[in-house]
Amino acid sequence: MSWISVEDKYPDCYHRVLCHRPDKHTVIGRAIVGTNFCHFKGEDGFQLLEVTHWQPLPEPPKELK
Repeated sequence: MSWISVEDKYPDCYHRVLCHRPDKHTVIGRAIVGTNFCHFKGEDGFQLLEVTHWQPLPEPPKELK
């Protein structure tokens, strides 16, 4: 998967995604999307500032039988 700029597209609202910030930290966040805005909140509930790119989380591994 490749990174998607927040200037090009927003994730679906309330979806958990990987968020990249200019400080080089990549964290899991939840997208809060409105008509003309997108905010990201971290797992701790605090807003993630300066998110520039995002990508969907990978699918979880299939369980071995």
